Amino acid sequence: NLNDTMVIDVCTPLAGTYTIGTTGDYTDFNSAVADLNQCQIDNPVVFNVQPGTYAEYIRLIEVTGASATNTITFNGGDTSLVTITNDASVQPATIELEGADYFTFKNMTIENTGTIDAWGVHMQQDANFNVIDSNRIVMEYFSGIYDVCPVVASNSETDDYSEGNNANNCVISNNTLIGGEM
Repeated sequence: NLNDTMVIDVCTPLAGTYTIGTTGDYTDFNSAVADLNQCQIDNPVVFNVQPGTYAEYIRLIEVTGASATNTITFNGGDTSLVTITNDASVQPATIELEGADYFTFKNMTIENTGTIDAWGVHMQQDANFNVIDSNRIVMEYFSGIYDVCPVVASNSETDDYSEGNNANNCVISNNTLIGGEM
């Protein structure tokens, strides 16, 4: 038809170093994640995070172009300066890796203030080759609560424990785990 309009959003694949923060390339994690999902990557990508507290639920899916060579890193620089926080009343995890591969989170505080079914980092649906390194993962602790874990792997959002083929070749190292109960 003569009066139809078609709009195509085309973006360049991400590559290189970006900044997350009030004066950065992205004001928050979810803006950066939206571009990762829409634009993909074709080289390694690093997001340096400016000091601050980010109240966000971060859900990461498989990003086209991510590989052992083309990794995606979120670096807070210092756990005392960067905090990602979430209340599990809406989503149980602060960081959800849902089939997402080749992600690294390092040098930040990952916090979840939920008191039941709350996780700092949740890896599910073949989230493989991920690195959780040198973070401070803080969970609420109250006597008698359960299933409040700093890092958990499962096959689905409702499956609390890893069964089968999931979270393979992941590295969880040098983290300080505070609170929680299983």
